[in-house]
Amino acid sequence: MPSEKHIIVKGKKYKKSPLKDSPRKRKLVKGLMKARRDVKTALDKKNAKSERNARNRVQKYKVLLGERSGKKKRQTAAKN
Repeated sequence: MPSEKHIIVKGKKYKKSPLKDSPRKRKLVKGLMKARRDVKTALDKKNAKSERNARNRVQKYKVLLGERSGKKKRQTAAKN
């Protein structure tokens, strides 16, 4: 049973945005969807710079919507 923080879509569990429905949230979601479309366009055109830019925008909108934390995970090199 999913918690109130998650929704199930086609059998997959997704984190729900903690923002209440508002004009601000709708604007953020619209920006997120545009950024996702831009990722697809960049992939289709095989444009790495545009893809990275679009993926960074997806991350920005996800953080603003509260669906991801703003903290980046750092990988540490294994010490030999």
